[in-house]
Amino acid sequence: MTRDSSTTGPTEEKKDTKWTDSQIRWLDDKVPGEEDDTNASDDDEEDEMPFDPFADPDPTEVFRFRFVAKTQKGRKSSAPGTAIEAAGSSDDGTESINLNIHGYKTGSDAVWQSTGLTLWKASTYLCDYMVEHVDELCGERVLELGAGLGLNGLLAHRLSAESVVITDGDSDAMKELRKNIRVNRRVAPQTGDKCNDDAHQGQQHEAVSAEQLIWGKESAETFLESIAQTAGSSVSSSQFSVIIASDIIYAAVVIDPLWETVRTLLRYPNGQFWMAFAVRKVPVTIDFVLNKAEEYGFRYELVDSQVDGHDDSDDIAEGDSETGRVFIYRFSWDETKADRDRICVGVKET
Repeated sequence: MTRDSSTTGPTEEKKDTKWTDSQIRWLDDKVPGEEDDTNASDDDEEDEMPFDPFADPDPTEVFRFRFVAKTQKGRKSSAPGTAIEAAGSSDDGTESINLNIHGYKTGSDAVWQSTGLTLWKASTYLCDYMVEHVDELCGERVLELGAGLGLNGLLAHRLSAESVVITDGDSDAMKELRKNIRVNRRVAPQTGDKCNDDAHQGQQHEAVSAEQLIWGKESAETFLESIAQTAGSSVSSSQFSVIIASDIIYAAVVIDPLWETVRTLLRYPNGQFWMAFAVRKVPVTIDFVLNKAEEYGFRYELVDSQVDGHDDSDDIAEGDSETGRVFIYRFSWDETKADRDRICVGVKET
């Protein structure tokens, strides 16, 4: 699968490839709740979809978050009066960040088709971890994979990452993601804001954007070339120092494309990939994911885990996917295994 790599102006939106994750999650190509109308006549359609008096009249939801982060040197709150104005900095050296994430309720019909249209458990745990490690995000190029509504990427943006690209492959999720960026975008300061590096003086390092990215080596290379071309920079300088992701493990078929993507887009040799994983009833285990990481030249470390919750998906009742424990892993290049000559095969420097 490929992506539209055409360039657009700052206010334009790229046309996404029509794709939803139901095409992977439901291998028989039949999404629960969808009727097979191949042989149905127009007269039968009303009979097949009767009015449901108990259906939720408003399946949408606004997920509201408030994070308290350590104030970085020179990092300012959003401009007063904007819709995303932070609660403000306090005398104890912290700052409150409010995010309003628009999406759908977890049990809505839309989520059966596109899981990225709601928020899942691991994303909030990754947010807490990001707040605790804000120093490692400040001034860095950050990429979010499988972002859905974009909570993690937007928090990275508000924590003063130099630039953030928030991605998902699901075209339905991309619509909500772009809306959430518009609502939660931080206003760039008029004066030279900076984190800890005077070299940032006068630069607007608050950039955040949404891009469709369907995982895989070829599409990741095209994605990286497009970013480099737009920025007028080399491919290597367009790679990301930090990649973040949460709740992205749902089928074995996506694991190789995931690591192909990380391998292509993560800066070598000091890049970091932070991933939050929640134990769920899905046909793939974290051990499988970790073994694949090693095959692709990465080492890993378990850096945080939720105290409560089930360790084994067999202990989770059907439909109760939020009772599993959450684990946060950090992946980095294993220079004893990584073959640098294979990392950017087919990607030419510009």
